[in-house]
Amino acid sequence: MRLRGFETQMADFSGEQGVFLTDRIHRQDELFPVRIRGKMWPPNGGDIAFTARGFDGNFYFCKDDRSGRPVRMIEAFCANLARHLGICVPHISCLDDDETRQTYFGSLRHISTAEDWELARLTRTPNKDELGRQRDWLGRYFSSILTLDLFLNNSDRTPENFVLHTEGSAMRLCAIDFAASDIRFANVELFPIATSNTVVVGKQLTATHGFYPDSAIEMIERIRLIPMSKIEEIVRSLPEEWISLGVKEHLYDFWAGNNRNVRADSLRAVIENGIFS
Repeated sequence: MRLRGFETQMADFSGEQGVFLTDRIHRQDELFPVRIRGKMWPPNGGDIAFTARGFDGNFYFCKDDRSGRPVRMIEAFCANLARHLGICVPHISCLDDDETRQTYFGSLRHISTAEDWELARLTRTPNKDELGRQRDWLGRYFSSILTLDLFLNNSDRTPENFVLHTEGSAMRLCAIDFAASDIRFANVELFPIATSNTVVVGKQLTATHGFYPDSAIEMIERIRLIPMSKIEEIVRSLPEEWISLGVKEHLYDFWAGNNRNVRADSLRAVIENGIFS
């Protein structure tokens, strides 16, 4: 297995870390609309309204804002941000429902027993070479994902929040479900607590694959270097009904101001103090 994309790039980190075996994965820069062809019962998941098949032939997990939180905006913003930072995420779309005239956040759903089995093996089994030595790429990848979760105040990373997608000869270990993220950053020095799913599951993953502080610090520095033009591009890609003017201005204030660096500094201290130890 070969990991691609750990090289640091100054402003564009979209070479994905979780791509292995081979080769090219196409970037997604727009949230293209897809009309819903049919709906099915939802799987377990508090924010999932239903699964749907689109007129493009794909299946999607569909989310709305029924909880009272702007889940569609949070999912789309965080997924695009994660992709820019080199984390694999599934293809996402805006799902149009002709019947209700509503739009939903859609995350591509792959249905594959083989992929599910391989995912369980990857996440639960130490990744070792033919001499029994621990390979570090998976631990480094999880270290990056967990660090981004902490920055985004995502307190609900669970084992079910990873999927394995096969695209041609490439396999992608994707992070899904950023719905619990609190990107208001009301307290820029507050992070998920020790009993949160993100920290508990993070400790389980790093116990198996190792935690790499240098990869975590690299993710923090990548976050610092995201150009404001990228934040604006992501926000512009969102359907207008998904984000209010007030939330938009709040996001711009955080990412353009000093609070981004204050939060990055605070997170670095949390990492160095051994949150996943």
